[in-house]
Amino acid sequence: MIQELESQGWIHGISLFGVPWDWRQSMCWTPTLDRLEDALRAARERNNGRKVALVSHSMGALVVKCFMARRPEFFQEAVETWISIAAPHQGASAKIFMEFLQGYNLGNIVIGAEAAKVLSLEAPAVYELLPQENFEWQEQPYIALQWKNGTRQVYGETGGTTG
Repeated sequence: MIQELESQGWIHGISLFGVPWDWRQSMCWTPTLDRLEDALRAARERNNGRKVALVSHSMGALVVKCFMARRPEFFQEAVETWISIAAPHQGASAKIFMEFLQGYNLGNIVIGAEAAKVLSLEAPAVYELLPQENFEWQEQPYIALQWKNGTRQVYGETGGTTG
């Protein structure tokens, strides 16, 4: 996304500012919110005090939502427009959450599945991605267990199992 914005004429440090954050931490982690506020202040200073257009992607949108809740006056003062791209506003799907719990390593060849599972279980952000209570499922959630002997069990919302 940054490369695309740069190709459209946005200039890093002048009209384009990034706010990295540790995805394992809570999306409301104070150091992250401080970095976002610092970036918003810098963007306004470099642009004659004008309000900014804030663009977030994926879980970054949840950081912005937390920022809005914790620092509403500053958000209103600093942000003209907020664009959220591919954000899990309703929480992540049960499928990806189960992949985290079962050790999905996002295709990373350095981290094994078991290490990814431990990392996920200890990351507050994973819990903050749980689907909201009023989330409307396109497909009902389920848990599928695949045993070493090839047996597969699927547990659905109704409590029944299939083989």
